[in-house]
Amino acid sequence: MMRYGLGEIPKDVYDLSKKNLDKDIEQLNMEITRLEKNSSNQVSEVNRTILTACKLVDLWKYGSYNNQQKIQHLVFPDGLIWDKENGKPRTTRENEALMIIRLINNHLQDGAKQEKTGKSFDFPALVAGGGLEPPTSGL
Repeated sequence: MMRYGLGEIPKDVYDLSKKNLDKDIEQLNMEITRLEKNSSNQVSEVNRTILTACKLVDLWKYGSYNNQQKIQHLVFPDGLIWDKENGKPRTTRENEALMIIRLINNHLQDGAKQEKTGKSFDFPALVAGGGLEPPTSGL
């Protein structure tokens, strides 16, 4: 007999037990790997959403009719209503993630326009800075 672990056990029992335990460890490692792939990772989901939003025009332009319907449902979950008199869409709801991206884009474009015209969102220069001096010394 050989000594394995704590106490004396026959080599064939050790080999059989080790084989079964190694198989269990392999199954557990595979399960862990599968769960890690399926776990929610917010950063990667946000990045994937932004990348998809950046490609929507091309996906619409070069996509099949079926893909265009999917994109339309993604952007406008409640559907798209068209006002014939004004020639404009009247939608009740849009995708929240895409709405935030659109709002950020609009804000950045407005900021770029204001930089060109010299106007800014900054506070006026007449506001005195804080510090040890009296508040009117900055004017």
